[in-house]
Amino acid sequence: MNPLRWKVATMFAGLLAALAVAGCGGKSKEGDVEPPPVAANTPAQVNPKVEPPKNEGNPPKPKDEPRESPGSGLPSVPPPFVLPRPPMPMAPQPTPKDPPSGFVPPPMPEKQPEKKDPDKPFEWPTSIYGRPLAEYIKDADDPDPAIREQALRTIPNFGPAGRTAATKVIIKRMNGVYEKDPGVRAAAFEAIGSFALLSQDGSLESEADTTEAIRLLIATIEAQGSAGSGTRLHAVNTLASFGQRAATAIPSLVSLNMTKPDFERAYETRRAVATTLGNISFIKDVGPSPRSLHCLTEVLIHDPSAAVRLAAYQSLVLLGPPYLPPGPPPAAGGKPVMKVDEKAIEVHAKAIKSRLAPYKAVPGTKEREPVTGLMERDRQVEIFARLALMRLDVKEINDENLNGIGKYVTQPGDSGPKLQALQALGLMNEFASRKINDVCKALEDEDPNVASSAVMTLVAMGKEAKPAIEFLEKLKKRGSKKGDKDAKDLPNEYYADLATRAIKAINEAKAPIPKP
Repeated sequence: MNPLRWKVATMFAGLLAALAVAGCGGKSKEGDVEPPPVAANTPAQVNPKVEPPKNEGNPPKPKDEPRESPGSGLPSVPPPFVLPRPPMPMAPQPTPKDPPSGFVPPPMPEKQPEKKDPDKPFEWPTSIYGRPLAEYIKDADDPDPAIREQALRTIPNFGPAGRTAATKVIIKRMNGVYEKDPGVRAAAFEAIGSFALLSQDGSLESEADTTEAIRLLIATIEAQGSAGSGTRLHAVNTLASFGQRAATAIPSLVSLNMTKPDFERAYETRRAVATTLGNISFIKDVGPSPRSLHCLTEVLIHDPSAAVRLAAYQSLVLLGPPYLPPGPPPAAGGKPVMKVDEKAIEVHAKAIKSRLAPYKAVPGTKEREPVTGLMERDRQVEIFARLALMRLDVKEINDENLNGIGKYVTQPGDSGPKLQALQALGLMNEFASRKINDVCKALEDEDPNVASSAVMTLVAMGKEAKPAIEFLEKLKKRGSKKGDKDAKDLPNEYYADLATRAIKAINEAKAPIPKP
């Protein structure tokens, strides 16, 4: 692979986790949207009152390794820097009055925090609300749909034991022949998605179970009328949990019935389609699905909903450029050579550039000129459009696109576009150092979230951020003083700690080594 393309691929590694925190603070003006997470790779909702496991650490992931992102051929780059958490201010709480009877219960005894053993393996609970797994599995067939739904939402909290014992029970509840209640089927979809996430490759207990679950999800997507309207969104979101194993669903997802507002009127469902395509369309040793890339660039980035367009660009960033069909099998012990399809890249890049062209009013319409001045009306979506363009074609990592992102870092007003622009520059790693002056100015922004994000962006630049160290030294003096009751900023101790860690991370950063 070309060294420059490898560097670009490296800088986007781990993007799935980064996009999951892409929410923006501050008020947003008309046309702006807060970006949703790219991946629906989250377990089914759990009851907040569920008894905690014996070990309160995070559940282990298969083989102690994270699930690979859609661009599974990319190396994983661990974050070099951990952002310290600022103290959360608390509003004064009212003092409760004694009850009329005069009875006052004694205070609850303070529970000493349990000491955690880092070497102790995680333990999933064996009972929830004092009830074992077997009782919840029995409840999944209860005549009362409310009890069935609660059981299906609770079973995933038992972890691998729940998957082993309950997968077939849940698949049965996914089938509209046996389960008529759409709320129960939606809970079954989320539960099976949680089980798929417990494995490294998105599989269930058996290949037959995996195939049947995906078949039922596709059937729900394709169902017409009331048969699919109540659960279609849940089915689309659940497919993302299966990763490339759900690639058989691509033809159904890219159909006009799912991606055109005239057919699928729910923008949330169209947004879910855009997101799921990013999770299931990268096939190992083959690359992104051409049908998915075509749907994203020719259909979904033109959607009237800014939220749908944003999800489409985020999926393009995850999937990366298209590749030529695989050549002959490599020799024994060799690896397949993947070559990008330059002609296909030009087609997809042209579609994105049409959204970044200057705005031209359409005769006979009453559209107001967008704040961006471009065909893409939303500022935050524009930022990801430029990021997707640079992801697809390294030749687009130029001043025009970097300036198009950097201008929002220092633009006065709302914090949303600033945060989005800083995140996008951070994903560019050392390439973003061309906009280091704009990022340094953001350190002085009145919004603490913007200032903190600017620090993270500088750290992502690695050694290229050394010119910013003097500005980080100034940041140590920012913040409110201890005991200030009317503080409008974070404490000075937070900024001092933040800047100190950032300077250390920048000084210790190593120059990236291109892969031959």
